[in-house]
Amino acid sequence: MWKYIRQYLVTAVIAGLFMFGEVLMDLVQAGIMSRIVNDGVLGVTSGGTPDLHLVWMLGLQMIGLVLIGGLCVSLNNVPVCGICDIVRKEKTSCGVDRKAHVWYSV
Repeated sequence: MWKYIRQYLVTAVIAGLFMFGEVLMDLVQAGIMSRIVNDGVLGVTSGGTPDLHLVWMLGLQMIGLVLIGGLCVSLNNVPVCGICDIVRKEKTSCGVDRKAHVWYSV
């Protein structure tokens, strides 16, 4: 089974890294939202006075993070679709169903 996995290992790792980037962007956004509410709207660190400049700056950072997260999602699909195309071409060109062959040998 390793001979089947080895040929897709690099693209699988790349897809996993892009997925990690997407999840990381989502988690960072939660922290930024809490800073917007606590510091920008409620003014917890500034003695109760809201800081509109902080809200704008953190809001622009969040937009940038959304764009980076969207890029990670899009780039995650590239290696996955590439693997699907390779498997589909191999299956139709040589007539061998790899999945059935792997399960048969296990």
